[in-house]
Amino acid sequence: MQEVEVQARTARALETSPEGRLYWRMESLADMPHVLGNADPLRALQLLPGVATNNDYASGIHIQGCAPAQSLLEMDGAPVFNAAHLLGLFSVFTTSHFRGMALVKNCHDASFANRTGGRLSFYPIDSVAHAVHLNATVSFMESEGTLTLPASRHSTLYLSARGSYLNLLYGGLLEFDGMAMRYGLQDYNLTFVSQPGTRDKLRMSLYHGRDHTRLLQQDFQDQNRADWQNTAAALHHEHHSPSSTFRQKATFSHYRSNVDMKTGGMDFSLASAILQAGYAPEWEWTTGDVLWRAGTDYHYYRVKPMTFHVTGAAVRNSSPVLTEQAHEASAYVQSRIPLGQKWQADAGIRLSYFHSRPGKGFFLPAPRLTLRFDPAPAHSLSLHYGLYAQYLHQIPVSNGGLPVDYWTVSSGDTQPGQAHSLALSYRYAHPSGTWEFEAEAYYKHLTRQHEYYGSILNMLSGAYSVAQNLVHGKGRNYGLNLMLKKNRGRLTGWIGYALSR
Repeated sequence: MQEVEVQARTARALETSPEGRLYWRMESLADMPHVLGNADPLRALQLLPGVATNNDYASGIHIQGCAPAQSLLEMDGAPVFNAAHLLGLFSVFTTSHFRGMALVKNCHDASFANRTGGRLSFYPIDSVAHAVHLNATVSFMESEGTLTLPASRHSTLYLSARGSYLNLLYGGLLEFDGMAMRYGLQDYNLTFVSQPGTRDKLRMSLYHGRDHTRLLQQDFQDQNRADWQNTAAALHHEHHSPSSTFRQKATFSHYRSNVDMKTGGMDFSLASAILQAGYAPEWEWTTGDVLWRAGTDYHYYRVKPMTFHVTGAAVRNSSPVLTEQAHEASAYVQSRIPLGQKWQADAGIRLSYFHSRPGKGFFLPAPRLTLRFDPAPAHSLSLHYGLYAQYLHQIPVSNGGLPVDYWTVSSGDTQPGQAHSLALSYRYAHPSGTWEFEAEAYYKHLTRQHEYYGSILNMLSGAYSVAQNLVHGKGRNYGLNLMLKKNRGRLTGWIGYALSR
């Protein structure tokens, strides 16, 4: 070897792939606006076109008009069902523990899970470090830190923790008119990375978070409280061979919430929980110029729909304690086929089967197709169509930020949701890399949608059931997203605009 040339470029805060996947480096969040001293990634995502929330104090992400539960929010492949702290003010993700997050609004391939919305994925740091390092942030409401511990030459342990101290520093400010409020949160992350050889890599990720709120009325000796917690875990293995790549992952996620209100001689309590466990292997190989990916996944669900209990002088009402169990199995194949020098097709199909007790099953084939045309090196045009299904439903019963949503699985009364998605996108990238322009028009037709038309106060009446107060219908989401990015120079950033219904 007579000559070696090394090239590098500055890493960008936002990078968009030709397939429409947007990757955001976590390090860049330090330059973004902070909420109560916290650089929250879900808050930063609202600066992108096509991403919004219901209001300023709700952290549920709406991707191109879809409800939060219709989009998949995952930590290293494990779903997180309620990613909200402080009644929705900021999310559960400790920024120093993750290297980046990826957002896909449309153009999902056949490997995408059974959801009718978008996908937001958080990726933990997965490199093998060789020195101890501490990254800590202290704000006026909470503090967080990530500790890097090399375990061996080929493995590293990352530990992160975050906690609030509202009660310690501001306890006096949270007392007014005979009422005292107490609130606390904790987040814990663990990631272990091992790379024993050049062909294999192992990664284990764990997360646990908890919120607890107390509101005490001293004059009436009443105490209201709300507690909710999330646990998620993922185990990944990746093996590379000269002709193929094999990946497999096992995931686990559990979420539960409890709300108990005691006032005026009345006791009102709500409780719900959801558990999901799964395993997914995937193979990737090349045949000539065609890239293939195929895989299967299986998920087990155990859902405790929202149960309520009301007792008082004139009211006594309770819902039956039910536990729903379901099994979901899918298989898919995806191919990337070059069609000449300027055309490319990403085609795939996903077959899914869902079975819930007592004995109700659903089967749906879901084709996905994306055509991409590159008329010139700086220009790219793509057209996507996909059919999507969703078997797990989250039905909100309150907009106040409380974790009191009603979870249920598909059954004879609650049919699986479906969506036909169509998207047309254009992307221009200047040859120097300084400027980028993106435009996307989308239309999504949703069927078998379910919503609650009562209020949380209706539960005070006797013989009341949430399942009997659901409406079923269809919906449409459509709009246009525009974004102009400047990647180089002393001034960098982006301008976005969204017009949607």
